[in-house]
Amino acid sequence: MKLVSSNLSIRAKSYGRSTSAYQKLIFGSTSNDHNSSYTMIWDSQDPNPLIRDLAVRTMGCIRADKIIEYLCDPLQRCLKDDDPYVRKTVAICVAKLYDINVELVEDKGFLNALNDLISDNNPMVATNVVADLAEIQESSSRPIFEITSHTLSKFLTALNKCTEWGQVFILDSLSKYKVDDAR
Repeated sequence: MKLVSSNLSIRAKSYGRSTSAYQKLIFGSTSNDHNSSYTMIWDSQDPNPLIRDLAVRTMGCIRADKIIEYLCDPLQRCLKDDDPYVRKTVAICVAKLYDINVELVEDKGFLNALNDLISDNNPMVATNVVADLAEIQESSSRPIFEITSHTLSKFLTALNKCTEWGQVFILDSLSKYKVDDAR
């Protein structure tokens, strides 16, 4: 692993060394440090899903406006990742990104992508998306997250497969559901 302060370049083959390097990157990078964003972009395409997840998780910790614009393409790509753990983590990252730059999240279509992930086959992904959309909804004045009859059936299916915390998020969201049809 190589870590140089003037030219932050991290290429580590092991997860442990990458974790350590990313911690140094988060606490040591400046808002103009574009090399750190290039490293995360590169690692978001790594064949190892743990490295991709780590890169996405680190992207969610970056709070500099100048850097987050570079991270949109890798985040959009990771929203469609084959690995459910990466998709779950990127959903959390989008919620953090929404706190920093609402317009960017809306313009890049991240909210639509999150709403699409509600239907994910993996209950871990679906429940994290529900939790993230509920968190985003709390800070938004307009409707972000609406439950339809289609998403209702997805929630009920995921309810039996997810963890207790996932069930809490789903049930909390379902408590806000208003029935359109009075059948």
